[in-house]
Amino acid sequence: MKPQPHKNSSMNSHPSSPASRRWPFALPLLAIFLISSSASALLMRDNGPEPIIVQIKESLRLSDDLDARLSELEAANSQNGLTVRKWYAGDRLLVRISFPSNFTEQQALTVIAGLQQLPAVEKVVAASAANLEFKLPRPAFSGMWQIFTRPPGRASSGR
Repeated sequence: MKPQPHKNSSMNSHPSSPASRRWPFALPLLAIFLISSSASALLMRDNGPEPIIVQIKESLRLSDDLDARLSELEAANSQNGLTVRKWYAGDRLLVRISFPSNFTEQQALTVIAGLQQLPAVEKVVAASAANLEFKLPRPAFSGMWQIFTRPPGRASSGR
């Protein structure tokens, strides 16, 4: 008598089998899990969500559209009650932004998703992960400007 392959063996899987019909749904679910798990890395503090670092797209630094795109970012910040704390202009143009103290984690994540859709924004990172993500020189934000002031044109353009 010939041994039968195990029921779950790949030799016995057919495109119309239940296992192969579930596979296409596994990848989108995995992607949603990975995206939501990385977004939920935002730390909640006693005074609200931790600040975020927004990286401005490198292509905009030399563009004539820089001021217009930064104005869109400022409008989004104002609309959501966010506060610009610091600018950093080195090999990247970064903005440190804080949330209102009464924001919930879900509100912060919703605002982050909106910021990521802005044409000027390359990426948004929790402040606690900024040195890992951007590999900033020590001390981080050493080339910073005061609150509510944009960096001088030469610094923001990288020239």
